[in-house]
Amino acid sequence: MKAQAEAVLRQLQALSLGPLWVESNYSDPHQREEKTPPAKEGWFESDAQNIDHEKGVEEHESCFVVDFRPNGFVIDRLIRLLKSSFLTYRFDSLVRLFLEKPDRFDVVISAVKGSYLYCVGPEKQPFLHKKAAEAYWVNTRWDDFFEERHVHVGSPKGAFKSVNYCGITGILLGPPNYHLYGDLIREHYNERLKDFCTWKDFIAGIKNSHDERLIRDWLESKTYVRFYIPRKNPEMVFQDYYSAKQYLLEKTSADKQIIPTTHIRFPYADLEKLQDKEMKAFVKEEKHREVRNIRRLGNNCRICMYRAGLHFYKRAKSLGCHVYVCAVKRNVRDEFTSLPDDLTAIIECIAAHPLIKFDDLLKQVSTMEPWADAPIDVLVFKQKVIQLVRQGFVTQYENGLLYVSPKQTRASKMNKKKVKV
Repeated sequence: MKAQAEAVLRQLQALSLGPLWVESNYSDPHQREEKTPPAKEGWFESDAQNIDHEKGVEEHESCFVVDFRPNGFVIDRLIRLLKSSFLTYRFDSLVRLFLEKPDRFDVVISAVKGSYLYCVGPEKQPFLHKKAAEAYWVNTRWDDFFEERHVHVGSPKGAFKSVNYCGITGILLGPPNYHLYGDLIREHYNERLKDFCTWKDFIAGIKNSHDERLIRDWLESKTYVRFYIPRKNPEMVFQDYYSAKQYLLEKTSADKQIIPTTHIRFPYADLEKLQDKEMKAFVKEEKHREVRNIRRLGNNCRICMYRAGLHFYKRAKSLGCHVYVCAVKRNVRDEFTSLPDDLTAIIECIAAHPLIKFDDLLKQVSTMEPWADAPIDVLVFKQKVIQLVRQGFVTQYENGLLYVSPKQTRASKMNKKKVKV
């Protein structure tokens, strides 16, 4: 029996994966149709009314929440294995099996409080902020729409003793006595920082340096001027990147390619495919928290198992208070329970020696009726124990230990409160 438990546990640890997110037939078999729409091809599900905010989901900047859910195909196979084994497993140990491999669980990011997530292009690449989505779209279409030309104009003239640089990005802005310095800082702010900080914070963060090497680097960067020429309209010339970017967003109908949504779901194994570095770091941080706590993934696994008909139990504090899951509904004895004498003797022996191993049980019953006068047929005895396990009178844990719940009176059994799962 212990070998059987170890074999099932090895099967659980070797769970195979279902299809990747890019496959059009991906769906979660444990999602109710009336509550959750079927998974769509790509990264996201955009029905804002069907987002399930589980208790314990962490917030990010008060705008986004992240949740971890088991892969539908993996949890389905796990449930089938549990139903075929009749063993009782520690629930947290099963949940941690999902965290051992990144393709066993999915990440769900939801927007709250009127905010949105954004998906870009046919591949539905997700982003937390619209400006980051626009920047990704511009970078993917830039070479198709613009031709860049560099014109040599010579170094700026003047006596420059120092140079300013941005305290946020570290990019050189220019000497404070340069006649175009005001235009340079406005252009830098509009292109890079407008959506991330205020103008006042940007100005307060500007730093000054008298390093001659930095002054020389800035002069060399201004030796050439870059022009942006649309390929379909060569007569139009842009001298700054910000104006060219706005032109591209308008001409390519970026609003139709950048889709706002409130719900994004993808396998954790695809995390490295994300182009949004902020989202990637956000999910990794939440995953580290989940490894320590397994609160969110555990809640979602419990919901799937409960809907599949599995049963949850708490073991007594004296035996180690943990939550266990099993396919067999526990059958507690009372004064009206009637069983054959040999099965009753097995139950009484296990009750007198809780958490006993099968080999030790054989030694204990060898001195009891009806086995005291004849050698025990181990195979027949094992079948009787398995029968009691399947009927729910005996609990067999994954490590092979056997346990029997204390005998109850009919009155206490009727008055016992039901535990919500």
